[in-house]
Amino acid sequence: MKKELKKIIYMGTPYFAKEVLKSIIDAEYQINAVITQPDKPVGRKRIFEKTPVRIMAEEHQIPVYQPLNIRTDHDYIFEINPDLIITCAYGQMIPKSIIDRFLCVNIHASLLPKLRGGAPIHRAIMNGEKETGITLMKMALKMDAGDTFHQKRISIDQYDTLGTLKDKLIALAQEMIVDQLPMILNNEIVFVPQNETDATFGYNISKEEEFVSFERPYQTVYDHIRALIPSPISYGIVDNVKIRFHNVLASDMQTDEENGSIVGLYQDHLAIALDKRLLLINKLQVEGRKIINAKDFYNGMGKNLIGKKFM
Repeated sequence: MKKELKKIIYMGTPYFAKEVLKSIIDAEYQINAVITQPDKPVGRKRIFEKTPVRIMAEEHQIPVYQPLNIRTDHDYIFEINPDLIITCAYGQMIPKSIIDRFLCVNIHASLLPKLRGGAPIHRAIMNGEKETGITLMKMALKMDAGDTFHQKRISIDQYDTLGTLKDKLIALAQEMIVDQLPMILNNEIVFVPQNETDATFGYNISKEEEFVSFERPYQTVYDHIRALIPSPISYGIVDNVKIRFHNVLASDMQTDEENGSIVGLYQDHLAIALDKRLLLINKLQVEGRKIINAKDFYNGMGKNLIGKKFM
């Protein structure tokens, strides 16, 4: 039996949002509709793939809407007349007509007002932050600028990648929204305005930012690489060969080689010189080829790149 008779619309698109939706369903709240981004073609064959949130909704027989533009295609929301709209990584700005009419709360993966925007988890790691968290907030017309009502922090481990940190934040978001839903639905939450002077932004990662320059400090390069694992994956260029880094490990091993130089194979990792230390890569991918481990790379073309430098 559902815990609440009140009507809820859930808006989200990627895996993160799917897992949060699952927690709400598992807590036996009634979801009257799901709104997600349109399906997109993927791969070389350009086969349309359902969004993770759509898949979850269909598994639970929840009606799904996929407007190309929520600003102009949202009459069904007024027809449903929900008591609550929950958004989590939806991917479109919600129009004023919806925000003004309904209670809309957003689940955001940062400690607002820090890192507003579409890539707060990537940016937290890339910026060298020591902590991040989840913020529950009221939707506003300005991106992630709405009043907040619940926030929790977690530490960013030195070994965290985008993938591991995202998993931690998913678990935190699941716990927080399920815990707060009774109070949200009963209008018992207290909203607190954000301090605009403290606002920073976590904009989406551009194609240009996937490139890693080894002419920067060790920690900056290490944070850059791990912030893009498992997606979109950073790369470097050596001897006109584009190589993507699917794994990275910091080390204290010393070297006198120039920054960006491929030193060789160290404990089955490709060793790259940086700030008199070795940066270690275990899994990599030459452009147009499959992901392989560093030992196989070294035993193939890698031996011919010893002493050469990443640009």
